[in-house]
Amino acid sequence: MIKINISTLILILILTTSCDVAKTLSIENSTETDITLRIFQKPRNEYLGNEFFSNKSDTIEHLLTSKGNNSQIKYLYGWGIWSKNDLKEMHQSINEIQIISNSDTIRLKSKEELASILPSKRLGLWNNYLKIKIK
Repeated sequence: MIKINISTLILILILTTSCDVAKTLSIENSTETDITLRIFQKPRNEYLGNEFFSNKSDTIEHLLTSKGNNSQIKYLYGWGIWSKNDLKEMHQSINEIQIISNSDTIRLKSKEELASILPSKRLGLWNNYLKIKIK
């Protein structure tokens, strides 16, 4: 019979355990004023099965305050990393993004603008975290 000590058993368990990380999208308001974030998406979009993109409506709207708990929203998209293909699917699912404040409205309509913004914002050891700061 083979004797295995406890430390060897623990090491084997740690090395063989899967450590998938959650894909996260975080949108944060870093401005001094409250804003409304409005996203126009393709109808009945089912990108990654997430509520943010699989909404029955073609418009998603969030009020983000300048400070406090409501200045940020987070969405989880399952497990893994944000691959370039995932980002491409996300870009193609969005028709327009509006950032509305009391004094101004910014519109992002171009697929190229979205493609240039999101990939450079991947964070985390495995590129599993997208963080978008509205400044």
